[in-house]
Amino acid sequence: MEDNQTRTERTTALMQMLRTTTVTLGVFERMTGVHIAHWRVLAFLSQHPDCTQKELTEAQRVDPASITRTVKALELQGYVVRRADPQDNRLTRVTLTEKGERRVEEVGKRRRNYLVEVLDGVAPSDLDTMENVLKLIEANGLKMNARHRAKT
Repeated sequence: MEDNQTRTERTTALMQMLRTTTVTLGVFERMTGVHIAHWRVLAFLSQHPDCTQKELTEAQRVDPASITRTVKALELQGYVVRRADPQDNRLTRVTLTEKGERRVEEVGKRRRNYLVEVLDGVAPSDLDTMENVLKLIEANGLKMNARHRAKT
């Protein structure tokens, strides 16, 4: 069984994960014509119409300022509209426009082509294993983040 020191020294997999993320995000953006942060918000809104920016922030696991910037950019492009929540003026609701719905549809097609190519040759069982490992790493990162925030 590996001890913590040995595990800590095995950073090759994490470094590869970061390199792979950098490469595949760039390819995604070139193939789909949309920034990944914008796509994630558009895709979320297509599945959760009329949600709040707070819900978007929680779902995307990013800071509120990041969501605000993304939503403002999408609004400037005509893909979303923002409005005050009728029951709670402290909340801002975000909805796809017709133009935004069309964008989700066209980017969705390009995304499917991207996924076919990027996952070419990867066995479904390997994808399952990778997903489980990444979820564990993400959970560890979230715990670390919570501990760090508690100290500050």
